[in-house]
Amino acid sequence: MTRKAQKYIQITPSGFRASIRIRGVLHQQRFRADTPPTTIKRWLLAVEMRYRKPGSRKTGRFEDDARAYLETVKAMPTYTQREQHIEEWIAVFGQQRRDSIQSDQIAAQLHTWRSTPRDITKRGGKVVTVTLSAAAVNKRRTALMHLFSTLDGKAERNPVRDTPRFAEPAPTPRGLPFDALAAIFAVMPASKSKARLMVMAYTGIPPAQIRLIQLGDVDSTRGTVAVAGRKKGRGTAGRIVPLIPQAIDAFNLMAREDAWGPFTQAPLARAFSRACKAAKVPGKLRPYDLRHSFGTEVYRRSGDIRATQILLDHSTERLSHRYTVAAQDSRVQAAVAMFQPAKVAGAVAEHAYAGEMPPK
Repeated sequence: MTRKAQKYIQITPSGFRASIRIRGVLHQQRFRADTPPTTIKRWLLAVEMRYRKPGSRKTGRFEDDARAYLETVKAMPTYTQREQHIEEWIAVFGQQRRDSIQSDQIAAQLHTWRSTPRDITKRGGKVVTVTLSAAAVNKRRTALMHLFSTLDGKAERNPVRDTPRFAEPAPTPRGLPFDALAAIFAVMPASKSKARLMVMAYTGIPPAQIRLIQLGDVDSTRGTVAVAGRKKGRGTAGRIVPLIPQAIDAFNLMAREDAWGPFTQAPLARAFSRACKAAKVPGKLRPYDLRHSFGTEVYRRSGDIRATQILLDHSTERLSHRYTVAAQDSRVQAAVAMFQPAKVAGAVAEHAYAGEMPPK
């Protein structure tokens, strides 16, 4: 802004009307009579920050600026998580002026979160001591980085830039081969949970989107299903997903069991755990691993990371790489397979060279 913004709060018969004029443009918002004054002031501050020129506004207390930032990003798909992360920073820098925050303060707090043990209560009442993962701490760093760049502009000073990210471990394989999936579903009785699990396994569609699918979205003739966009991360648009034969069977079971609409994760987890034990599939598995199974199989068969990205509805190709970890390259498999027929003959030759008889 070239000059100070003009702000007003007026009392009306129904409550309050807040007004702010920025560069000749008037912005107004009505509030109920029981609205706290701090809420109105934060709205004014949020509007001022949203329409100001980068670097034209002096920063205030971190808490006030953080609340204003949250007002400006309420439409982001992952707002709830972002709000939690910003609240963590408010607890650290609340009354400090934002323009006085230094990189070493931020780095020290990130290291504190990474190294300080905390107790969490797991299912069954068991208390375990853990520390925040590198990924969790990096998300808090990203939230603070975005706060500074949103309020001040990307070209302005941002103390978070000089704080390094924590190294995150490489993703581990989580997918199951399709024959293991068939064994799991073979021991499961027909139910809503089985239908939903099968849809996840044979389409890669996550639970949040499965909840939104209705009978009319499935076209068995064309072998497609219409899926709503995802709100996670950067968000994605709605799409039409082609179905493999197993997926069509899964949606037919959805129809027979009337499994459309909202559902909770707990029944899925219990049904999946029981089926894995009954099918004697080892490992600590979770329903979301079924999505990994589909992504891994798509990449294994096609070798096409872009196709994998599209089918998994990822906003970037980078997100799809974790699904390639368990997919063995067919050339590597063929090379190893060449040794199998010669296994016995090779053993005889090796022992003959050593002057020994091969083991019987």
